[in-house]
Amino acid sequence: MHHQLTPLLAVLLLAIPAQAQMLPDNRVESATLWDVCRSHDRQASIHACTRIIDNNREAPRNLAVARITRARRYWSQPENFRNRAVADCHAAATLNPQNTEILLECGSMQLQQQQFDAAVSTFQKAVAADPNNAHGHHQLGIAYMRRGTFQAAIASLSRAIELDPNYAIPYMMRGLAYLRMNDRARALADFQQMRRTDPVFPYAPPLIAGTQYLLANDRARAHAAFQEIAGFLPEDPDIQWLLRETQ
Repeated sequence: MHHQLTPLLAVLLLAIPAQAQMLPDNRVESATLWDVCRSHDRQASIHACTRIIDNNREAPRNLAVARITRARRYWSQPENFRNRAVADCHAAATLNPQNTEILLECGSMQLQQQQFDAAVSTFQKAVAADPNNAHGHHQLGIAYMRRGTFQAAIASLSRAIELDPNYAIPYMMRGLAYLRMNDRARALADFQQMRRTDPVFPYAPPLIAGTQYLLANDRARAHAAFQEIAGFLPEDPDIQWLLRETQ
């Protein structure tokens, strides 16, 4: 796709650094395009990254950088550009399948686009490339939850907790997965550990209270407690499920 040149792009493409003037023409163009591709001018960056990708003269790892850079620029555009971002991200991950950072970013995009099977696959590749990456296991757990495979989510979140026991959110997510599986006692234990890990975490008190009410078969008070957390997370599917379950 071709974009109209912005003033910044026009200037940068013409103003070749003096030290680059002794380089062969193709290397001068490449060096200049990379400067623009990495710039914060969104349209100029997209145009330059597209030139690099279309020229196809770079090593696969470098093409992956151009793809992920263009993906980020597309992602910051209106929502109708987000499928382009995901496609670029997937291409970047294919070009450099051992780059955990690219895989995690691509999986996050897929997750936000509700491409849950694709997100699971991408996060699986991320943790295969870096088995000790706690964030990767956490993200894989969330992707499993969104896909509805809660036992797999618990396994991934447990691995994230094992690798980084001082991070509160995996306890919350695992607790929610336990609630989905009707294991309220383990859910309560995770929410309590979440509060011990981060005493000021605002989600902990209503989750603890709501789960305690569920254990006491007091659905009305449980519903009221989960409504409180819905104020923080109004569109979270797990919280919406809890509200439906306690009506």
